[in-house]
Amino acid sequence: PSGLLLDSGVTLNEAWIGVAAIRLADAGDCASDATIDLPNHYVINLLTGQSYPPLPSFKRLEGAYCSFAFGFAVVPDLPAEAPALLANNSFLIKGLRSDGVPFLLTAPLEDVLSLAAESGQFELLAPRTDLIVGFELNTWFASGLLDTVLGLLDLNLDLLSNPALVTEFLDGVEGSVTLFEDLDHDGLLDPEEMTPLARP
Repeated sequence: PSGLLLDSGVTLNEAWIGVAAIRLADAGDCASDATIDLPNHYVINLLTGQSYPPLPSFKRLEGAYCSFAFGFAVVPDLPAEAPALLANNSFLIKGLRSDGVPFLLTAPLEDVLSLAAESGQFELLAPRTDLIVGFELNTWFASGLLDTVLGLLDLNLDLLSNPALVTEFLDGVEGSVTLFEDLDHDGLLDPEEMTPLARP
């Protein structure tokens, strides 16, 4: 496959993450620990939007919420659809640097990412609610992250063995996430659904 060409010139051929502990926090009790709505582990292919197993719809009553959170997680039992290299990692990114050098980036990072409501709270009005967590992949490598490792013909980066890259990579990842509501339940982010519910 030709992959996804980013604005930085980086081409992504694979982009997988493991996530867990997905939760919504009620606006009236935002200071307390939120109930975990979806406790299972999920593997997500960011280039196709597919989740393994499929992410279920939220079946909560209508209400107001102040935040949405999830954790990047090492998935203990990978589904058959996931690449083997994701084992013991929460991130797996493969592609080509802007100069054509192939790279493989893996990391077992398990940070929790909380997205705060844009205006203090957001309301979910339908009995069934589908949410879309959007990742702006251009921000992951916008700062020339991969160009800081020079002189190699093939980059195989374990982020924990390259601690100088960890903070920069995480900043790009965390700044890329936005929560939207999938109003027509089709699994796609349509133009009329582009109003953000929550951001980091």
